[in-house]
This record gives sequence, structure tokens and C-alpha cells, in this order.
Amino acid sequence: MKKALIFAIAAAGCGPETQSVRLSPTVLDPTPAASPIHLFSATLPRCAFQDIGLITSKRSGDLTSSAAVLDGLRDQARRLGGDAVVNVRFVDEGVLGGTVIRFASPDCKD
Repeated sequence: MKKALIFAIAAAGCGPETQSVRLSPTVLDPTPAASPIHLFSATLPRCAFQDIGLITSKRSGDLTSSAAVLDGLRDQARRLGGDAVVNVRFVDEGVLGGTVIRFASPDCKD
């Protein structure tokens, strides 16, 4: 029991720290966990979309992997009800940021 508690505390420190600022006054339902969240850095999607919010994900210690930082970005986008993140970029060392969007048509995802 004691080992499990120590592991849980240590694991909690290994995940990324995420933050968000909502741009849309409308609060959307979260996107289902099974839905993919596409990331766009150099290009924008061809489909029409609306901005939902700004997000960041950063390492919370030496044990946080780059993949965990990306997953944190996607998880935060899902919580805001987004379909994708555009303008993904490093805003500081170990900190990724971007704009969460929702596609105007549910049939268009690119």
C-alpha cells in the first residue's frame, strides 16, 4: 500500500502541466477521448473553423517526455471541445502552445 502511494505521487509529477484561455464565450462539451486531435504547425486546415481557445503544455520535470507534452496538448484541446490545434509552436523551452479550433462542419476534418 505504501509503495503504491509513493508511485502515485511520483507519477503525478511526471505528467505535463497544461493551461488554457477560452476565446469563445460558448462553453462546448468536451470532445470524446476516442476522437483524434490533429495538430497543425506550418499550415492551416482547408476546412472552415472557429477559434475556441489558446493552450499550452509543458514539461513538469525531467521525467516528462515530449510525447507526454503532445498528449497534454491534445487532452487540453479535448477538454475545451476542440477538433484540432493550429499554430502549434514552442513558446518557450519545453513549452508547446497553439490555438484550439472546432471545424464548422463535422464532416470536414482536414
